Amino acid sequence: MNITDKLYTEWAWRTESGVPDINNPKDKAILDRLLSELTENKTNSKQDIIDYIKSTDLDQEQIDKLYNRVRNFTNYRAIRSTVSNKNFHSKIQKQYSLEIQGLLEDLPDEDNKKLVEYLQNESQQIDFPTQNHNGNLFTTIKKTGLPNNVVTALARHTAQDEGKKGVGMGEIALAFLFKNIDSAGKGDLALNGKEFEIKGAGARLGSTKESSGILDLLNPLGFEEYYTAANRRGSLSLALVNFLKDNKDKEKEIKDVVRQALLKVHNSESVNTLFSSIDFSSFDSIKTHLQLMHFHSYALKEKFEYFLAHDFGAGGTDVGNYIFVGGNATAMAKALKPFVESGKVNFETPRANLLGPRISVKEGLFEDEE
Repeated sequence: MNITDKLYTEWAWRTESGVPDINNPKDKAILDRLLSELTENKTNSKQDIIDYIKSTDLDQEQIDKLYNRVRNFTNYRAIRSTVSNKNFHSKIQKQYSLEIQGLLEDLPDEDNKKLVEYLQNESQQIDFPTQNHNGNLFTTIKKTGLPNNVVTALARHTAQDEGKKGVGMGEIALAFLFKNIDSAGKGDLALNGKEFEIKGAGARLGSTKESSGILDLLNPLGFEEYYTAANRRGSLSLALVNFLKDNKDKEKEIKDVVRQALLKVHNSESVNTLFSSIDFSSFDSIKTHLQLMHFHSYALKEKFEYFLAHDFGAGGTDVGNYIFVGGNATAMAKALKPFVESGKVNFETPRANLLGPRISVKEGLFEDEE
């Protein structure tokens, strides 16, 4: 329906007969009013707002909320400009801007002004540190000089990207506040123009369901009595240590079978890089290298060059602790190893049917092997 048809339909609906006649004075008057309504370009004044509020019955709680909303209203343009400049998808720019504006609504005006000043003044903005390190998101973000309550509100915010996938705590804050972090699309971030992978507590690194067939390969060699139904949850590494200890004459065959199974679920480069470093007499060495092998394979598949894991999420401590590593897959796995060994990063225990463990920045989140 074109504009003329729409106009005629509305005019007809308002007339008594439903069939308007331009020669009918009443019908013509209706048409004149309709045209006036369509062409009128009325602007509201500040006094209009004041008069409207005075005419409305509001309790004190509503008055306080309205005051904060009006006071915070002017921050929207600075927020929207930042969201746009950070390359967030056009479909969610307005959504994110309104969500962030809402987070700040009840904070002190002076704190909001500091945020707006920070966003509008690039010389004040700081870069996220790119050396391998562990830290706390709140502490790191506070280096921006922003007030604690602004930092906390932004760091704890979660959202959905343009594909309706969850965006975890800390991710929007990192992109919003650090000069060298932007959106890379599809919920991902970019750090210095390179893909930046962020994972929360208990997050999967890709699929955890691949079947290696390791038991089908090892059981004919006698492994079944070491990896029984009673101890299969979490004791694969220990079972391998004991199995090899008691079967030294089969050591090469056993290791070849384990390698063959790993190649079914991991990138061959990952297996080739890390397998030779495994000390099969050490429970910790087997467990750690299986975990890092999965991370290495995931990094190759997803092609990210920076990785951050934090403690926000189901089962996490939610205090903002994180670890950060960068480089190629091998460099990141190497940098991640001391964090794993020191307990700053904990992977879910590898099992025969779970060689793709989840990761967490919390010691003891996952049941460990004994």
